[in-house]
Amino acid sequence: MIKISATYHHNFTFPADLDACFAYYSRLSQTLSFLPHISIVKSYREDQFRVLYSTTELGIYRVNIYCDLQLNADSAEYRLVIQPLENGTSPTKTSFGLYSLTGQGYYSSESILSRDGDQTTIDFRLQLHSSLPVPLALRLMPENVISKIANEITHWRMREIADGFMRRSIQAFTSMGF
Repeated sequence: MIKISATYHHNFTFPADLDACFAYYSRLSQTLSFLPHISIVKSYREDQFRVLYSTTELGIYRVNIYCDLQLNADSAEYRLVIQPLENGTSPTKTSFGLYSLTGQGYYSSESILSRDGDQTTIDFRLQLHSSLPVPLALRLMPENVISKIANEITHWRMREIADGFMRRSIQAFTSMGF
């Protein structure tokens, strides 16, 4: 199995006051739409979703990781936590092919919002963890080498997702005329 685990942390400024920012990011379906490489595949409730992290790595390997999520919004602390949904869902069946791998993963993020004049500073962290089968084309390589390469790629992807999220969410907000 390929074990991947990646975390990324960044602070950014959002061009709205604290309450408007909290309301904007509290709509989970909207928030998820700003994440590159991640799409909603199923809605369980307004604040619970199954998402798919899907990328093509090294120009040939298709990686699909399904994650079940829920939002916990703490309006008193201006804290938004997207965490794994623990009950009521069946894990995705693990599968692999010559150049593909699919499995269940665990995505989480935390956004802590704080007032910054008429704007909001967001302390943003995200994580992705999964154990995936080794694609057939890589079976001759040692698993520790494959896992090291996979983790380096996943760290790079987490940064790409976070940067895209910040850019896309701010762009969508400002295009609404705020």
